[in-house]
Parts: sequence; structure tokens; C-alpha cells
Amino acid sequence: MVPTDSPEGLLANARLLVGALVLVADRSWPHGVSTVVEVETADGTALIVKQPRAVDKFDAELHTYRHWAPALEGHVPDLVAADRDTRVLVFSKKPGEIGDGSVSTFREAGRLLRLLNGAEPPTSMVGFAAACRVRFDTWVRRARPVLLDAAEVEFVVEQVSRLADFPDPAGVPCHRDWQPRNWLTALDGSVAVIDFGNARVGHWLQDFKRMWWTEWCTAPELGTRFSRVTAAPCPMTSARSCAPHRSCGCSPRLSGQTRSTTRSFAITQEVSCTRQWRAVPIRSEPRDARPVPVRRRFFGWVVRWCGWFRRGGGG
Repeated sequence: MVPTDSPEGLLANARLLVGALVLVADRSWPHGVSTVVEVETADGTALIVKQPRAVDKFDAELHTYRHWAPALEGHVPDLVAADRDTRVLVFSKKPGEIGDGSVSTFREAGRLLRLLNGAEPPTSMVGFAAACRVRFDTWVRRARPVLLDAAEVEFVVEQVSRLADFPDPAGVPCHRDWQPRNWLTALDGSVAVIDFGNARVGHWLQDFKRMWWTEWCTAPELGTRFSRVTAAPCPMTSARSCAPHRSCGCSPRLSGQTRSTTRSFAITQEVSCTRQWRAVPIRSEPRDARPVPVRRRFFGWVVRWCGWFRRGGGG
């Protein structure tokens, strides 16, 4: 079987795995990271066939379905077949539509994220601080010259550097693209999660940063409902709600060291958010007329996180 990224070639390889198939629709995203098609079997069963362009995304998806998906209690498609040589994955088709931004969907997505984060015991992220610094330096070099000034970069460098003063944090299973376009909301309100090509063990904050800058920025009530039911981000919950959650890797009463580590990591992750750095247009108006500078946005964000920590009773 020869790998090919076209829908026709993908369909041909999938037929070798599961038999006769009829193409229903091309469901691929324009970014081209994967080819995804909806198909039907001879008996009318709907399936989804996916072929990531990169083998590491195939491996991440396969690992998730074999080891972490059971923890989601049926809220993911079933893995029907997989072939690494051609990077072909075949899934059952879950009912529902993507992109639902309702409060109920966010609440259910928060509950599912809690299950995913607890799919296996936490592990120490060895070399975490150094990896964050490398990632930060990479994005600083790639950022548009007019987007960040020297003072803003210096502020974030200081926060990133503080990570080296603390122990490596605990890592848990993370989706790393947790957002409405990867949630299928059915008519009965149930939610299923798709697209685990970026999944890996990481800091729980990685499944929050994108929503912080997008959906929660304009509708903070969505973040409130989401955080009430997920226990991975302990700073966003009370000490009592954190206590039963063992995958977060922290105690109900967070130490000052834990608070500082999370705060520094939060800033590191936000400055690394590629969507923000690529999406902000180059502006011609004076500096004072631009949106709130990055440094001030980060500072306000950190203050809010510290408030969550205090409400959680951290010592």
C-alpha cells in the first residue's frame, strides 16, 4: 500500500482495511494537516477515515485510542482499524455537529477533560523548564518585529526563567487542541471528542490556553462553567473540588512554590500561543492607540490566576 494524501488514495487504502466503502464527503480542514473523509460501508454504516500527513500525529492518535480513550466513557468514536504504513485510521461516526458554543457544551467538555487528564497517573515532566525556554525563544525569533517591544520580552523572559527554580511539574494526558471544533454536540446534548493528533502528556494548562484567548475572552461565563466541572486546573476550582482529583499532581492546599510554578508556566504558554502571534495584524497607528500591550495582558492574567489560588486556600 502506497501512502497518498488525496481523498481517493485514502479511500483505496481504507478499503484494504475494512472492505467496500463509498465516499460521502471530504471533511478535511483547509490547513492540510490531515485528510479526513466520511464514508459508508456496504451495509450503510457511517465511518470516518483519517490520514495525518505526519506519522507522529498518527502515533499520537493511535496511542490515545488504545490507552486513554476508555477513560472518556464512550464519548469518543470507536477505533475500527489502523495501519501505520499508510497512516490510515478508521473510526465510527459519532452523531453531532462541531462548533457548538453553548454553556451546556462547555460544561460537558470540562467534565470530559477531567476524565482525560485522569486517564493515567501523573508523571514528572523532566526538563520541563528548559523545554519551555527553548519554545519561548523559538517563537520570539518568529514573531513580527513590531508586535513585541524589548520590555515585554524581558518581562516574559523573567517569568520563564523562574521555572528553573522549581521541581519539574506533573504531566497528565492532554488533548492540546481542546476547543469547540473538536467537540461533537448531539441533539440530546451529549458531547463526543475527536482529533487526538496533538495529544500527549503535558501540563494541564495546555488544554485551557486557546480557549482563554478566544471563546472565554468574549464569553467568560463559558470558562466559569467549564472550570466548575474539570479538576485539572486546580487554581480555577476550590480546594474542596480539587481534593478528590488525583491526576492534577498537587495537594488541595497549594504551596507558594506550586503557585509560582504554575504562574510562570501560564505566562510561558500564553507567549507561545501561535494563533495570537500570527493573527495580530501589523498596525500603523501610534503605539498608544493599539490594544493593551502583551505585558499588561499577561500581568492581568497572572493576577487573576493568583486570585483563584487564594480562593482555593493555597498556603
